[in-house]
Amino acid sequence: MLHNHPCSSSWMVCDPWTRRLSSEEKENLKPVILHCESADEVIESIKERTGKQVTAADVKGMKATLSTGCFTRKQVMDMLRQKGEVREHLENGYATRICFSSYNQIQLYRKYPEVLCIDSTYNTNNKSEYVYRCILLCRYSLFQLVVTDNCGRGQTVMFAWTRREKRADVIWILDQFKEIMGDTMLTETFVMDCARCESAAVCITHGHANTILCAFHVIRAFRKKTNDKIMLLAYVKR
Repeated sequence: MLHNHPCSSSWMVCDPWTRRLSSEEKENLKPVILHCESADEVIESIKERTGKQVTAADVKGMKATLSTGCFTRKQVMDMLRQKGEVREHLENGYATRICFSSYNQIQLYRKYPEVLCIDSTYNTNNKSEYVYRCILLCRYSLFQLVVTDNCGRGQTVMFAWTRREKRADVIWILDQFKEIMGDTMLTETFVMDCARCESAAVCITHGHANTILCAFHVIRAFRKKTNDKIMLLAYVKR
């Protein structure tokens, strides 16, 4: 059988099955994988010890897998406080609301404060960075407050997680945002999806600002509603 690509050892070293670390290798390299911030340094250490050529994506995946449950909530909160401003709301000893902005994110907001987008990913946290995953013991709602820089790119200036998705939770996030950023009066417009809790919260905490709906979410919701009706009519006609 002929292959349409080279099969030499120099090519096969990059094959996913070839570069995969065994359980014993992962355990031996766990301190390096977790505590070394540079992916290049981790890749080099793995190559020196095992001879395997892993990728940056492999390193990120191993960090996420190995870090789960290895820090206490206090350790993670202390880690976040070293990098920025963090707030938490406790109910019966459990954190039900958490928000975090790094010092770089705070500076970024103060540079581009005019328009703020509230981006929420409901009931999803499994793709968060591995440091943040240690905080969450069950599935929380992830919120991101996003500005647009001078290159037209969206840049996150705050992460927040809430146990519920009520208006009170969004109000808490925006109140903490005002406290962390210092002055949010320069934010003239909030862009959001179709969630009523978000628009109501903005009216309460930032009554001076305009609120507009994200065109992408509006069009998607409209298409979903119309497509559902079209499919129903087609089914009835059968």
